[in-house]
Amino acid sequence: MRRLSVLISLFLLLIGSGCTNENVDVDQIMNQVTEAQENLSAYHAIVSSTSNYDGEEETIRYEEWIEKPNKSRMEYEDGYLIVSNGESTWIYNEQANEVIVEEEMATGDMNQTDFLKDMIQEMVDNNTVEIMGSEEVSGRDAYHVMLTPKDTKLYQDKMEFWFDKETWLPLKIHTGMEGFETTIVYESIKFSEDQDDSLFTFEIPDGTNVLTSDDFEVESQSPEEIIELATFPVPEITKLPENYELGDSYYDQEYSMANFVYYDKENEYESIALMVSADPDGEMLHEIPYEDGETVTIDGKEMTYIAYEEMQSFIWGVNGMLYDVTIMSQDISKEEAMDIVKSVE
Repeated sequence: MRRLSVLISLFLLLIGSGCTNENVDVDQIMNQVTEAQENLSAYHAIVSSTSNYDGEEETIRYEEWIEKPNKSRMEYEDGYLIVSNGESTWIYNEQANEVIVEEEMATGDMNQTDFLKDMIQEMVDNNTVEIMGSEEVSGRDAYHVMLTPKDTKLYQDKMEFWFDKETWLPLKIHTGMEGFETTIVYESIKFSEDQDDSLFTFEIPDGTNVLTSDDFEVESQSPEEIIELATFPVPEITKLPENYELGDSYYDQEYSMANFVYYDKENEYESIALMVSADPDGEMLHEIPYEDGETVTIDGKEMTYIAYEEMQSFIWGVNGMLYDVTIMSQDISKEEAMDIVKSVE
């Protein structure tokens, strides 16, 4: 449901952020967002998603049922199915005869209004918004809205939305970056007060292989174990900010990749991650979108620096190895981050 809520609020933002009334502020928009969500209880839609990667196009169609606050069902043409009743989620792959069962995470005291308000402010800060006009999508009149990132170094290119004039829901969404584009179209959509509860439950067929999140957890390994397993000298960050300590570390033998994640003991959402991988032919290094980053030199090593909001990444290659230091923190400056990268040895 959150995806839909975000798109609704985005539409309200676009209409109110200066395109039609320069006097509308975020607080007024927030009130409209809350009202719109209160009026939306459930819907059923037929959706197509078309992706184009370097000229190769693929279209996936599915049916979607949504009921507030947290029930959903998505049926794909190839037999793939995702069902959630708000407490459990089932991801069923008919062809593989396999289902993944996930228990929903508790949201605690998360205030969705605050979440949406923060999202709206972020959209205002980071994009130029234009209403391109009115068009017809899936037989309905829609506003065509375009968002252009103010920061030209971001991976994301322009985003386009077509919002139903009557319901303010997205009928079409187009996103793109260099070499990759995605278009989602709601071919039909019907609204209802409530839907059959059986849509949001799933009976696991006999003989189906059942997996849980535990089956996908990566077992943490000590740095000493990683050194034993790795086919290359394993580096470490020797200069960490105060309060940071190693939280997760593991070695992926299939990809010859060592990973270390250090967390702020006082804020687990702030972290420093070091990834090093064998890249003898430089294939991984060549896939880095250099045009989206800045070239910096640290300790004689030329590398790509990419920054977005609180994230900073430094990526470089040396002697057939690929290195990546990614920092997620509001408090670490670029200069401090460069000192951290310099300490990798």
